[in-house]
Amino acid sequence: MKSLNEDLKTGQFKQIYLLYGEESYLKRQYRERLVRAMIPEGDTMNYAVYEGKNIDIKEVIDLAETLPFFASRRLIVFEDTGFFKNAGTDLADYITDIPPTTYFYL
Repeated sequence: MKSLNEDLKTGQFKQIYLLYGEESYLKRQYRERLVRAMIPEGDTMNYAVYEGKNIDIKEVIDLAETLPFFASRRLIVFEDTGFFKNAGTDLADYITDIPPTTYFYL
């Protein structure tokens, strides 16, 4: 979390953030801070949240490949997906090739 705090201060963001652990309150707080720092208020075109275990990875990849709409970046947030317990290999393979305008918060 030190790295994320520093990125929030400097405004220089990494393309992928993985927060894990039992502290759901802290994870939610960091997610909200990251969204506020990266996405202008009211911008629903460049911010997507995927929840649950039945996420269509092809849909996520298609969205990630789409250029941001009148913005410099797109943020895709994943919550309670079980990617690390279930087969998240398609997304893991894709992560190595995400466009420079796409950011993931897992």
